[in-house]
Amino acid sequence: MTDEAAPLVVHFYKTATILERNDGLVQQVYPVNIESLHALLGNIPRSTGILPEHVIAMGRHDGRDLIIKYVPPKRRNLITTESNKPKPISIVTPPLVWSGCGTVYRIYALNSTAWPNENTMLYHSPFPNVYSNGTICWGDTGNALQAANRTIDTMLDRFFTSVFASHLNNSRSRSNPGSVVKFWETITNDDAYPLGDLLPANIRLIELLEGEGYANTR
Repeated sequence: MTDEAAPLVVHFYKTATILERNDGLVQQVYPVNIESLHALLGNIPRSTGILPEHVIAMGRHDGRDLIIKYVPPKRRNLITTESNKPKPISIVTPPLVWSGCGTVYRIYALNSTAWPNENTMLYHSPFPNVYSNGTICWGDTGNALQAANRTIDTMLDRFFTSVFASHLNNSRSRSNPGSVVKFWETITNDDAYPLGDLLPANIRLIELLEGEGYANTR
């Protein structure tokens, strides 16, 4: 940080928008028309860069990057615990929605492999270590990275390579509401996750797009 004044500062008030110019010698302050300011800022070159595969949307919320992506079904080798010992299990995971805003990440399931739209209903992801609002309990895997193009997939990999304990293991399966891991044991040979076993989360994708539920609380 330096004491050098910013050459251009915009102040937003309830009744006016004020532009402040400072060239180091002369300071000028005057009101501006919001439409003119919009036109000025609209000429600033911007680019998202190359987006990660399957990104649904990107934006900003409360000063933090927001990224939402579609995760296709895939056979994954997951690690659970049994009698406090690691136990591998292989299943095909359902289509998922993975999102991050700041250091808060959320995961939901979809009951169709079709590309989602704003009104698509989301379902509870069939995994332990996930709170009812879709946020992640990272346990001892370390602090979550700030969501960004370069980190969104890294955090997804961290989620799937973490140990799925019995914590938050219930209410994730219609067939076995007491333990979704017990349900996994019945589908290890299936070529697709039984989407009819998913439970609705009573949230639509539009709510993630609008940045709801990303406070640093559960």
